[in-house]
Amino acid sequence: ESRILIVATNLDKVVNKEFTLRVINRDLKKRLSSFPESRFPIDMIVKNPANYHIFFPVNNLTSDGIERLRSTVDREARKQPYVTEKITLRWAALLDSLRLDRERYRIPHRRDMNTVKALANRVGITEPKEVEAALRFLHQAGLILHLPALNDYVICDPQWLVDSMYAVIRENHLSDQGGMDVDKKIKENEELLFKTALATDELMNSLWEEEEYGFLKEFLRRTFLLSPWSFGLINNENNDSIYESVSYDELYLIPSMLKDESPRVPYGHRCLFDFSDKCLPDGTFQRLLCLCISEASGHRSADLEKEKPALHISWGKIPIYVNENDSESKPQEVFYLVHNKGDKILLVVEDRFRHVAKNCFELISELIHQINRETMNGCLEWTVWFERISKYISETAAKFIKHSPWYGDLENVNGPDKETDVLTSEVPAGSDIEDIENVRDESFGSISEYLGISEEDYDEEMFSDMRSSTKVMEEFDLNEILQIDLYRTRSR
Repeated sequence: ESRILIVATNLDKVVNKEFTLRVINRDLKKRLSSFPESRFPIDMIVKNPANYHIFFPVNNLTSDGIERLRSTVDREARKQPYVTEKITLRWAALLDSLRLDRERYRIPHRRDMNTVKALANRVGITEPKEVEAALRFLHQAGLILHLPALNDYVICDPQWLVDSMYAVIRENHLSDQGGMDVDKKIKENEELLFKTALATDELMNSLWEEEEYGFLKEFLRRTFLLSPWSFGLINNENNDSIYESVSYDELYLIPSMLKDESPRVPYGHRCLFDFSDKCLPDGTFQRLLCLCISEASGHRSADLEKEKPALHISWGKIPIYVNENDSESKPQEVFYLVHNKGDKILLVVEDRFRHVAKNCFELISELIHQINRETMNGCLEWTVWFERISKYISETAAKFIKHSPWYGDLENVNGPDKETDVLTSEVPAGSDIEDIENVRDESFGSISEYLGISEEDYDEEMFSDMRSSTKVMEEFDLNEILQIDLYRTRSR
């Protein structure tokens, strides 16, 4: 199993370092110990040899701590079984061919697959299956990068790709790095990126080598770290040009550079994507925002202000487009996405926009599957919940009762049910979202409480037919079934 090294950056900003690091170490141990073993195997954490803490502090300005981290990584890597695994000499020869004689190539850091196959054939690897097996092994060993998102290339120098990504996705300005002299035009382009998460062609051209620009931009796009942006300046209501030397003709959203702000989401129909059985890796929510914006940019019409998104690092307001009667796509109203700290993503559609709720749910479901398939190697696992009467019901139950507006006939959706009206008064429009940390399938409460009536008024005959249904009993929890049937009776 892989070892885990936890790295803490920004040591340069810490005062009273020895005491602070001890407190962080204690708090980190306590937090990680609360996770189930299946989610975080704490025994696999590598301790810092300098002080036996479970993390490695690093100074961003002086690079203090980097050398200790590097040597620890090297030592732990050499202990891994794959290091001593016997492989055919042909695979080692292929690695040498990929790495050597870089000066022979105009672009030394990567090879297209035709070149890779030619090099493989030269060292005796002629079968396509063996070529793929060799590349997969070398990739897993960290010696090359051969990613599903860009499988027509092999990156011969992984560190080069990391450095190229850091040139755009970073915390420090260029002028903060070693006293670099940056001209006004690039400085304003960079300021735009830090303030609005929007990068210009001019900025990326200045940060990357000319021959690598197209490749790196395409790599960011395919890994959902960049999206074309055609909505003017982000979170700028007046759409003002704030820098005189910046060209706004071609902008790209870098979602990892978005700023944080407390979510202020109106009350509405809510759907929850729950990843807490495992985890929601950092950056996944930002990738989802990126795909949503990419989808919206492809349909954008002239009505810019109506459909303009508002984005932050942990939430976003995004337009939805629907084809109606084979006519041209038109911007519909908006939906909201919120990343909750407990590995959950909340989808919110206001009741006045309920006619697009089903489309929103299907879009987000499809995009999460795409992220899982193309960047997470299928490792994401999640369950879906739908809010009803201030509680959440499972996706299976929602389908069974045709829970509007997500399922069922939209013509019968006449606004929130009476039960929802009660909740609306408790959660006023425009308020911050309530805590959704404790969503569980058993959180229904008693049936009488669920219905909002006294037990004396509760009619036993309402659900006698459900008790006798063997098929339904096999598929659903009895308590849930009773509540579903009572909900239907009351709705009628």
